[in-house]
Amino acid sequence: MTSAAEQFAQNINLSSFAKAEELKKRLLFTLGALIVYRLGTYIPLPGINPDAFA
Repeated sequence: MTSAAEQFAQNINLSSFAKAEELKKRLLFTLGALIVYRLGTYIPLPGINPDAFA
């Protein structure tokens, strides 16, 4: 008898993720937003004290 985790692992394959277009779009958007946020921390903006955020 296999555990629930083993059954779950057997049912997951990468082709099912390739078919999930909505999930792929959401993950790419989230990753893009994180990249923009992280890159934005290096751009100095006038009137904002960077030491206040540290």
